[in-house]
Amino acid sequence: MARIFSGDEWGERTRRDARLDRYDEDPHTRVFIVLPTDTLCLSSSFIRGMLGPSVRALGNECYAKFHVVAGAEKSEYFNQVIRTELEELLAGPSEFRRAVKRRAESGKHDRSTDADHNNSSWY
Repeated sequence: MARIFSGDEWGERTRRDARLDRYDEDPHTRVFIVLPTDTLCLSSSFIRGMLGPSVRALGNECYAKFHVVAGAEKSEYFNQVIRTELEELLAGPSEFRRAVKRRAESGKHDRSTDADHNNSSWY
């Protein structure tokens, strides 16, 4: 069975359960996120829920604080997924999210958001 970590709510719950807020206060503490070896997906929504408050509290310092451990082959990949999402969180709302919001408000389907979605950090 493959594991998928997805959704802001699950990320927020994981953050609470791991008590990650306490690590934001100590600039010297590094946090290792250990994923099960059968992890297939670490979605941007999960990352936002889990690490969003830290990004807002720490800014660029969050890059040095959080590291994913998921087995030799996957660690580099998942660390890049997290880095991409942290960059988006630091930059503010992405064009993809703005396009999705515009589409939802207008009730129309904008094909450009499909291409943006395929190029985003959602895996």
